[in-house]
Amino acid sequence: MKKIALFFVLAITLISCSDEGNSAAYFLSYVDSVEMPDSYKVDSISVIKVSYKRPSDCHVYDGFFVKRDDNIRTVAIQFVRPDHQNDCLPDNTVFQMPLQFKPAASGTYLFKFWSGRTDGEDTYIEHEILVP
Repeated sequence: MKKIALFFVLAITLISCSDEGNSAAYFLSYVDSVEMPDSYKVDSISVIKVSYKRPSDCHVYDGFFVKRDDNIRTVAIQFVRPDHQNDCLPDNTVFQMPLQFKPAASGTYLFKFWSGRTDGEDTYIEHEILVP
């Protein structure tokens, strides 16, 4: 009986532990420029070179945000920033990351890379590609 009671106390203690101080915020950011390959093939990986800047030196690259809608791909950069970092400095360093694209079918694809907001409207760098 003591072992069962000890198990429940231990389980409740582990569940009730909070993770305060380790929380983070996630952000989407814009793309500065894009280098697209010249040709594409079905079931073959093509590498798209995407350039971006971090909002600050506290923001850590966390991959690409890609929204798929039929043959339209909307792309942004995703960052994570620990909440406990408050002494962040602007960062104008340009980084480049490869975005892999593997078309499953032939057709025309439209890539819309989010490039920011102008007059309250989202703007995009658009590239239409043909996969034979």
